[in-house]
Amino acid sequence: MTAPDLHPEELLDASAAGLLSPEEQQRLDRHLSACPACRFELKARADFAALPLPSIPVDELVTRALAGMPSASVAQSAVVQSRRRRFSPGMIAAAVMLVGAASFAAAGFARPIAVLLGIAKPEAITPPVPAPAPIIHPRISPPPPVQIEPEPVVEEPPPPPMVEAPVVVRERPVVLEKLTPPPPPPEPVVTAPELFRLATQARTEGRRTDAEQTYRELTTRFPQSAEANVAHAVMGRLLLDLNRPTDALVELDAALASGDASLREDALANRALAFDAMNDGARAQAAWTQLLSEFPASIHAKRAKERLEVLTAP
Repeated sequence: MTAPDLHPEELLDASAAGLLSPEEQQRLDRHLSACPACRFELKARADFAALPLPSIPVDELVTRALAGMPSASVAQSAVVQSRRRRFSPGMIAAAVMLVGAASFAAAGFARPIAVLLGIAKPEAITPPVPAPAPIIHPRISPPPPVQIEPEPVVEEPPPPPMVEAPVVVRERPVVLEKLTPPPPPPEPVVTAPELFRLATQARTEGRRTDAEQTYRELTTRFPQSAEANVAHAVMGRLLLDLNRPTDALVELDAALASGDASLREDALANRALAFDAMNDGARAQAAWTQLLSEFPASIHAKRAKERLEVLTAP
């Protein structure tokens, strides 16, 4: 059942008999919610089943029908009697049904109808008496039957076989469209903080070469950024650890030239260490002296004094 105009008679019958399964009950409920005709029919069945069985003179109705009373008179009598007794509509329906059965009995169907309705047992009703055979006077013989020759049957020729027209399948031309390659994905936006983070991560992981390349990319692409100033100072120390003092001096001088005061103390100390690594005593002595002059309480002050004692010794 897929449409509301189809009425599930089998579900209505099973519901009246109390034989619905849970799944069928759900199907019937869905249909009843959208079909007023089936709701009315189901209500009418329940009302009819709740009516008491009427007391109708079945034997009298059948006897009167067999006696030749017209069925309309019998039906009218049943209806009048039901009105006098104030029968319900269900009783009247049962009476009309029995009157119809009586009409069938008058036409020669008394025995099967009476048996089906439970009015009488099969052996209680005698079969109808057959009509007596016609008496033919011996001096008058009936005329011989007229033999009618059947008309010749003209056989119609069979219809010609149906020939199906051949189906012509036209192939559509294949058009090869020129496929353009998709555009390359946009390059990720690189910022100075991101480059500084990647370089610092490589340095802490011991990948000094990668760290140096990333620091140089940062100072090249973003030379005026605060991250580039710090990168010069950090890269100067990194190059000292790689035993490249000359390259370290270039980065340390750039850090000092940026004017960032937070980088100056460490940059001066690393610059003096670079001169020591180059065995340039005169410039090393000048660098340590500058550090003590600008930062007398520096954490590098002890080392600076020790180096100056060595460098100024006779």
